[in-house]
Amino acid sequence: MELASVKWEGIPALELRAGDCRALALPGFGGHLISLEDGAASYLRKPRNIAEYLLLPEAYGLPVLFPPNRIYNHSFSARGLNYLFPANSGTAHLHGFLYNRPWQVDRVGVESGEDGPGAELRMSFTSPLGGEVYRWFPHPFRARLFYRLTEGRLFQEIEIENQDSRPMPLMLGFHSSFALDLRERDPSAYRISIGLGDALEQDRIGSAPARMAEFRRGKVLGEREIAWGQFIAGTYSDGEGREQRGLLIEHLRAGKRLRYIPGEQFGYWVVWNQDGADTFICVEPQTCAINAANMHREQDLFGFRMLEAGGTFREKSSFIIETVKANC
Repeated sequence: MELASVKWEGIPALELRAGDCRALALPGFGGHLISLEDGAASYLRKPRNIAEYLLLPEAYGLPVLFPPNRIYNHSFSARGLNYLFPANSGTAHLHGFLYNRPWQVDRVGVESGEDGPGAELRMSFTSPLGGEVYRWFPHPFRARLFYRLTEGRLFQEIEIENQDSRPMPLMLGFHSSFALDLRERDPSAYRISIGLGDALEQDRIGSAPARMAEFRRGKVLGEREIAWGQFIAGTYSDGEGREQRGLLIEHLRAGKRLRYIPGEQFGYWVVWNQDGADTFICVEPQTCAINAANMHREQDLFGFRMLEAGGTFREKSSFIIETVKANC
């Protein structure tokens, strides 16, 4: 077990190491964990270089979205306050304030736990009274992000602490982007299972969206097949008659599979793979639906909630790497 200070593209980075497993984080760029890999496969979509990363940083690794996805007309109202965010996607606000701002490294090291020793990284982002983010989101708050890597397992914990004397909106997600590196030359290299419940919207991009219900039973994406949809979190069948939460990506050529198990407070999924031609799929857990703050007068119907004064939201997720018999 080890946690090392390294450089990625000349940028200070921290690499968590556990056996063959490696995870790379960029504290100065959104506290962003941009890769998870072992000797057999890459599990998170990692940018090839800094230019590619800066073009669309939220499309790699595990960026924190606060608030997640789109807020239409870049505004909403709650508890008598009006919130006006910068418009950065047409007339909408997209992806929030945490994924592209520097985070502070609070603690690094190797610590023992119930699962044995693990490489640990703790980071935080603080938005003080009158700070840059405060002008759009007028509440002082602190976000904390904790990663622990053991061989074959990455543990993640996120906290949002309301440091205000008033309740504040809580809308949180991860733009979790998973690598499908072999798909360009071999679309059948991966089978993907996603715990989908009811669809909330039928927005579609392009003319050939993936048949989303097939992800509940495991699906191999066809060539240039588009996957897009928004769902209440549900379950998938693991092929042995058991219903599971989260995501399973089977790396059929490498004899590996990755299970992603988000915490239960992430009650909504967004699935996206751009135009279907690239080698990734984003399966994004969110505490609320897209634009939940504006979807209905009863905002909490779609996961929008207020975090009480002085309160802390906390949730845990896991990434589990398993070895299976390869198909070839």
